[in-house]
Amino acid sequence: MVDWRGDIAIIGGGIVGLSIAWQVAKNDPAARIAVIDAGPSVGGSTSAAAGMLAPSFETPSPSMSSELAHVLNDFCFDALGLWKSFSGELEEEAGVAIDYEVTGALGVACGVERATALRATFEKQIADGAVLEWLDGDAVRSIESALSPAIEGAIFAHGDGRVDPRKAARALRRALERRGVALLSGTVRSTKVSGSGWRLELAEGNALEAERLVIATGAGEMIDGVAPQPVSSVKGEAYTAHMNAEKELYHIIRAEEAYLCTRPEGMIYVGATEAPARTDLDPDPAGIARLAEGAAKLVPAAAKWRETTRSAGLRPVTPDHAPILGAAPSGPETVFFALGAYRNGVLMAPAIAREIASLIDGARASAAVSAFSPGRFR
Repeated sequence: MVDWRGDIAIIGGGIVGLSIAWQVAKNDPAARIAVIDAGPSVGGSTSAAAGMLAPSFETPSPSMSSELAHVLNDFCFDALGLWKSFSGELEEEAGVAIDYEVTGALGVACGVERATALRATFEKQIADGAVLEWLDGDAVRSIESALSPAIEGAIFAHGDGRVDPRKAARALRRALERRGVALLSGTVRSTKVSGSGWRLELAEGNALEAERLVIATGAGEMIDGVAPQPVSSVKGEAYTAHMNAEKELYHIIRAEEAYLCTRPEGMIYVGATEAPARTDLDPDPAGIARLAEGAAKLVPAAAKWRETTRSAGLRPVTPDHAPILGAAPSGPETVFFALGAYRNGVLMAPAIAREIASLIDGARASAAVSAFSPGRFR
């Protein structure tokens, strides 16, 4: 028995999978689309993400070629540019706010030695064409008075911002429901060719059939019948807190000690640890304590912030830390991958959605998708 039959099944209900479904539905309102979400048990990163839209402070992995690093940097800034229209259209269609805002971001350094190293990074970024500003300690405290006197310098990225990924995901689900997209709960265990399409068997006993598949499982399910991709997980932990005053901080603050991402109504997100060997979803008290200590080093008043929640999630990462997008060169051409966005799944979501929807429409792969092809790991 088949419980659902349609054109496109998207396996993965995080912000990337939902964004792809929304873009595909907008491109082809008649398409029969289903999104299959395995839920929180697979450690999806959307529910634990800060929601920073801050590509200005991402550094390439040592395993990444300079050419790939350039493509990834351009892709992230392309995605940042899409967020204004993406958020506005989504809020209008779903009828709910997702707290998108261009706040600007400050990459700060404590102590002269770190500030000197950060200034060297800034000079290189400027030489590469980045649009950034350097602030000394006094200048950065003139716009964020709560910052520590130990901060000796900062890079100011005026165009970076943030969004609430949980609100964005809820808005996407509401928009998809209004467009008639099937939102299904379950874990896809296996796929196999069925006629001209695919049959999906779920752990819960359900079966679906679709002509094409999109694999957007993050660091989640392994699916029999789909070519495995080199995606592993890096656990991250964070906490949210009430600041002492509603506007105690405004900009995103990034440093070696921690990053601080403001939220409306005096809330702040403090993140995030990185634990490649961990796949459990319990926040580690020691990790949270290190983040709290780091936050207080950056903002002394943070020692009195009132913690409200703790979270943990699994970031999906590839060997070279760039995403995997598109169909495998060896085929089949009816399976598209959208995996491995690592720390920037929220940022990249609109751009990934645009690219995958374009491929589904039959367009040739863009230069970015060609660079992020699964074939690079053969």
